[in-house]
Amino acid sequence: KCSKCNGTGTINVTQRTVFGNFQTTQECDACHGKGEVPEHKCKKCHGTGVDTEVVEKSVNIPAGIDDGQKLRLSGMGNASLDGGPNGDLYVYISVKKHPFFERNGVDIICEIPVTFAKAALGGEIDIPTLNGKKTIKIPAGTQNDKLFRMKGEGIKNPRSPYTGDQIVRIKIEVPVNLSTEQQELLMKFDESLKDKNHKDNKKFFDKLKNFFS
Repeated sequence: KCSKCNGTGTINVTQRTVFGNFQTTQECDACHGKGEVPEHKCKKCHGTGVDTEVVEKSVNIPAGIDDGQKLRLSGMGNASLDGGPNGDLYVYISVKKHPFFERNGVDIICEIPVTFAKAALGGEIDIPTLNGKKTIKIPAGTQNDKLFRMKGEGIKNPRSPYTGDQIVRIKIEVPVNLSTEQQELLMKFDESLKDKNHKDNKKFFDKLKNFFS
């Protein structure tokens, strides 16, 4: 029997305030409310009845889980001091940044570089996805930052059967370190386009002309 609480598991505590003394009942700190204490305390648990152990557990991560979400693992928490069931373990997820894909909810975004010739003439380009390499067709005259949507190639929604899409942003590569011959060819090509192939430029210079007139 605990000598401090005389086996009741509780003790009376007197608190002094400006309004006088108040007496409250609290759990006995000697027996932790049990009313009994061991005659000889265990050297390993110091009489608490529980011991600390670090273990490794394999956790199943559901598809589509996002950064900051948490998993609840029942019964993997601390043992109960009063003999009840073990508590739960909460695992908070931190998703690493991907060097190629950017996540937006259940959609993923990626940038694909294409040559000027491919953007102008159109054709098929290979796209890396979460499910392997896929091919999409871009039309002739594709502009920089043009977006293409690949249905169902995104991330699975863990709360529904819906799967997001993959958004492909086109980035047109501008050639550098051109040879003299290549520069001359590009200049001839630019001159051959004339105004009908530069509608945006024509609109801009028309606006500029009207502004100063």
